[in-house]
Amino acid sequence: MRSIVAAAARRENKLRLARLVALDLSATMTEDVLPLEDFAAQFPDDFYSDKELLELWQEAADPAATKLARRGKLIEEQLAAIHTLEKIVAAVPPRPTGSMRGSKAVSRQG
Repeated sequence: MRSIVAAAARRENKLRLARLVALDLSATMTEDVLPLEDFAAQFPDDFYSDKELLELWQEAADPAATKLARRGKLIEEQLAAIHTLEKIVAAVPPRPTGSMRGSKAVSRQG
């Protein structure tokens, strides 16, 4: 479906929208952020205080959170692009898809 919508955008010379709707943003991002308990298990007990451990975990999770925020923004932009293209495609009259050459016309004889 994305390829069909992207093709419609290209036909209308909306190249940015075509690239945006062609992106597959359906992949999940669960592997990027470890739960705090799993993160803490990487270190010996009492090696860091709870406060230090929390700060380290937040620093480690920041790049993943940034990726997640970026993905969310792209999904919003993709949805807006689809709504824009929906209006454009709805306004364009359908084009004939095949040739009528060689087809037999049905005539009514009475």
